[in-house]
Amino acid sequence: MQKADVAKRIIAMLIDCVVVFVLSAISFGFGFIPFLGRIIGLLVNLLGIAYMASRDALPIKDLDGASIGKKLVGLKAVNRNGQNITWEQSAKRNLPFFLPSLIALVFSFIPVLNVIIAFGVGLLGLLIVIVELLKVVSDKDGLRIGDLFAETRVVEVPK
Repeated sequence: MQKADVAKRIIAMLIDCVVVFVLSAISFGFGFIPFLGRIIGLLVNLLGIAYMASRDALPIKDLDGASIGKKLVGLKAVNRNGQNITWEQSAKRNLPFFLPSLIALVFSFIPVLNVIIAFGVGLLGLLIVIVELLKVVSDKDGLRIGDLFAETRVVEVPK
């Protein structure tokens, strides 16, 4: 199978990040409602993290094993045999992208420390994105660290 176009991969990731950003904005809005709003906000944040973890194996027929972003640009993540990946493989390949958010969420209820952790996790997330992008560009097969860990790859979907 042919290496997926890097520009398409970047666009797909940006689209998937918009999905998570929208959920984060909704969560932020609920944060202004005492107690119950914080709980709802936490659940919405968890939904964003769950999307990022499972985005390449969502059980939605029309996505056919692609994230929303990948589907829109004509890509999908597959296993070494070219089959749709499992939820476990999706979580493994996307671990570098959702783990920092999960760490920040754990500390989100601790005043002052939550700001310090969020800043550090934000920097860590940026570093991860840069490293993964460099890996995709430099690897002859376009594999990033998450792909190596989960034994997956991103391919162009035939039209």
